[in-house]
Amino acid sequence: MLLLISVILIILTLIKGYEIEENPFFFIVEILINLVIFIDFCFRLKLLGLKRYFYGGLWNLIDFIVIVVCLILFILMAISSS
Repeated sequence: MLLLISVILIILTLIKGYEIEENPFFFIVEILINLVIFIDFCFRLKLLGLKRYFYGGLWNLIDFIVIVVCLILFILMAISSS
């Protein structure tokens, strides 16, 4: 479901251009996507523990980097649009 919403947002951005970012619906959906991804990360971190999560494999490290980059980009987008 989350992947479907993300793909729809990407398609809308490609079709309508970056003017879609000014739509409050777009902003709310972006908040929800980032929140769900962050909560999922926190639960997995709590479940495995900090040491086991980061030493558990390369995918966990890549996942952490993707989450941090997504949150930073969202914060920058929110700051620049205000």
